[in-house]
Amino acid sequence: MLHPAIGSNRFCGPAALASLLGISTDEAAQQLRGVSGKRAIYGVRERYMLLVLDQQGLARPVPLTRRVRVIDWIEGESDGDYLVVVGNHYLTVAKDVGVCVVCDNTTVYPLLIHHSRQGRRFVKQAWRIEGNNP
Repeated sequence: MLHPAIGSNRFCGPAALASLLGISTDEAAQQLRGVSGKRAIYGVRERYMLLVLDQQGLARPVPLTRRVRVIDWIEGESDGDYLVVVGNHYLTVAKDVGVCVVCDNTTVYPLLIHHSRQGRRFVKQAWRIEGNNP
């Protein structure tokens, strides 16, 4: 289940973590500062995103066999929440009983993937989020 990415930090890394973990973007940025040692969070390397998720035992890589758009890729995945990299941008995707939603720093609230421009972008990397989300 994706949560709204609400808070004063408007960058995609904290927004993706906030959406997955059910926290504010400010709290997500604070967690990212803790693992990265940076004073401010603007751009986030994938290893720092995964460190935050791994601290809670949540991330599992999804193998990609070909270049595919988000909207086509998620159709072939099982129900659940995913952290997805498209270009240099993070977004979260959730699938539940065939209904797919996406959330990032531009949508703030989960939006049907068919109504989002992000669904047409190509997946670079993806992680399935395991465990119970708040």
